[in-house]
Amino acid sequence: MEHIPRSKIRAVLNNVDRHLATSGIVVLSIAPTPDAEYGVSWHQTIETRRWWIDELADKGFVNHEELVAYFEDAWVRGGEATAPDSFHLILMRATDRLPYRDRLPRFVLEMSVLPTSQARKIDSGSEST
Repeated sequence: MEHIPRSKIRAVLNNVDRHLATSGIVVLSIAPTPDAEYGVSWHQTIETRRWWIDELADKGFVNHEELVAYFEDAWVRGGEATAPDSFHLILMRATDRLPYRDRLPRFVLEMSVLPTSQARKIDSGSEST
């Protein structure tokens, strides 16, 4: 998402919304740091995790932190080698129901209510990866 200019984010999310199945899930990997090579700035929208969550909520999407936590470190990008400051979001439309909720492990469902200190840490974008 950071490769998309801020002025085009709404258009991209409208496209996602048009093509996303009911109760569909969107997995995003976002790097909040500059990246340039050969004089070209690849990252066009550099913002914090909190900014992205708020921006996506404004466009009708909600992040499911319990699913992000469920996948732990099983991501294509992230970690010290590839993108140490990147983070992940798992989104659905705010109006949709989490699919297969009855099949998720109990500990995942219990993660949806995070302790206040952990929620503040996540909201500020300072959680460790």
